[in-house]
Amino acid sequence: MDAGLTALRAHAVKRARPALAVVLPTLLAAALTATRLPYRWNQVALAYAAYYREYFHTIDVHGLPGLLSFVGMHPPAYSLLFLGMTEAGASPTTWLLVSGLCSVTAVAAVALTALRAGLEPGVAASAACVLAVSPHRLAYALEPNNYPLLLAVIGVQALVFADFVRGSRRGILLALVTALGLWTHALFVVVPLAQAAALVRDTRRKTGWVALGAAVLMCGPLVPAVLSGMGSTVNPGGLGLAAQAMLLDFPARYGSAGAGWVVAVMTIAGATVAIRGPDVIARSWALQLLGSGVLIAAMLVRGTAAAHQFPYYLVLLVPSALLVGRALGVPRLALAGPLLLLSVGASLQWSLTEAARGREVWRTAAVTRPMVARAVGSWDAGAALILLGMPAGGDDDKDVIDPAYALVPRTLPVSHTAPHFPRMVAADPYWGQPYGYPEQRWLYTFTNFASDRFQAILRFHRGAGSRVLVVVYDTERAPEEAQSVRSWAETQGARTLRGPDAMLFVFE
Repeated sequence: MDAGLTALRAHAVKRARPALAVVLPTLLAAALTATRLPYRWNQVALAYAAYYREYFHTIDVHGLPGLLSFVGMHPPAYSLLFLGMTEAGASPTTWLLVSGLCSVTAVAAVALTALRAGLEPGVAASAACVLAVSPHRLAYALEPNNYPLLLAVIGVQALVFADFVRGSRRGILLALVTALGLWTHALFVVVPLAQAAALVRDTRRKTGWVALGAAVLMCGPLVPAVLSGMGSTVNPGGLGLAAQAMLLDFPARYGSAGAGWVVAVMTIAGATVAIRGPDVIARSWALQLLGSGVLIAAMLVRGTAAAHQFPYYLVLLVPSALLVGRALGVPRLALAGPLLLLSVGASLQWSLTEAARGREVWRTAAVTRPMVARAVGSWDAGAALILLGMPAGGDDDKDVIDPAYALVPRTLPVSHTAPHFPRMVAADPYWGQPYGYPEQRWLYTFTNFASDRFQAILRFHRGAGSRVLVVVYDTERAPEEAQSVRSWAETQGARTLRGPDAMLFVFE
């Protein structure tokens, strides 16, 4: 009887360990991702969402073929997803939540992939935790664009590929998920290429190549858009700039540089083992990491990618976490486990410190931004609200908080249908990316003052019998520009209210 109970307990523990290896890192990732809300709900999020109005316009002009159009250089998978959210009348919170779910899904997929590849539950959990606490993942986790979706698809496709190699015969599923990745971002092309190369020494290579080839064929409708966008580049960066961006700037941009280098060294160790070993799955991770790194470097050298932007590096995170797990699976490399634990701890500490900072800034927003609070409180039915915040950083500075947006509604449904008045271009960021809120309210956001645009917006809404509220905050960063706004507003008969580092202009 006792022996039977002991065996039953042992069996239950054996079954519970793999489940915990997935659940615990996923919960950790979800909790940390939620803390990034103060950093990602701001005018940059509104600007990214407005980016897809170009896609909506193309559909209006060309009909169904417009569904296949690119936004900039990006394939239409996320555009279709965002179109669905827009048609459903989603709120900005929904945009952020969907991206957050995608980012957290990648963490769960890493744990499941590691288990399917034969790694021990403890090792699989460690690999997933590396991604869960990754400062770089967290920096981009709530972006309303295709990068969180890209991270999720890379993770899920790695799981499907591991399952396929282990004999599931799910070639159709592999083809579909791979095609989704190719429809999400051009960088994903490295993934099927790496897997095809890894299959060269595998007996299942023919079936695998057919599945991956079928995925490529599914991207046939995108070829015209790809060819038309091939010339879109920024200024070429050169080898020196690419090396600095990848080897110096990227590891230190978010979180602890030391923690990043520990993960990098463990990744290289795991890649070395994987390349030399017979396991097709692990070899595909190493080839994917190598191919992605080479492609990003080439993009930086050519100028297709900007050196000061880091979302491209998300393609490295999933194979890197898995290769760290592969390294831990080797007895002589497992000795580095305590060092990796310190690295994970340092990244976790950075995340918690940043979470506390974000929470405090948002908690005191009504006190530190009283003019914004007053304007939002006076933003009644039919009124237009213009927020002009002097920026503290660029659009890729994911650790900057704008306290004003703690006061801006994000749970209400918004409309992407902009008001029409002379010379206005709705998708042009210099026209304030207008959003319609319930009760015929309008929100415009700016990072600089353009008197002709402010004048056009004011003329339109006052002509419609609506009041207009203009808030200029963080004026100490640009006092001359703030004074220009004040001079313009007072010539238009505005009532001026002064506050600390801010001004509110009311046009009745």
